[in-house]
Amino acid sequence: MDQMGKSFVSTGMKRILARVLWMGCSLALLVRAANQVAPPDTPAGKMFSIWLEAFNSGDQKRMSDLVAKYYLPENANRLEGMIDFRDRTGGFNLISIEKSEPRRIEAIIREREGLSLIHI
Repeated sequence: MDQMGKSFVSTGMKRILARVLWMGCSLALLVRAANQVAPPDTPAGKMFSIWLEAFNSGDQKRMSDLVAKYYLPENANRLEGMIDFRDRTGGFNLISIEKSEPRRIEAIIREREGLSLIHI
């Protein structure tokens, strides 16, 4: 095989390897997203779960009930912002729990309508 043929094979193999690597990484991300993490069984985890389910539902009545039941009266005006935020993000998927205590939770969530990861 001449020098030109060797170069072509090498370049072609690099492209194939790059595609295989890209597909493997994509598959790993999809598998991780499919295996969603559950909030911990703590008071903070339960409250987070209630909020996340209401938020992800996109149901304005459900979000309104959440605000009425759990938010302080001076924060009741946050409902419109919550609904707008839900419309823009499509909701969130829980990716990981970073810290869990009875009254505190830190987590990583991902927008359903985008690629943004948020640490809460």
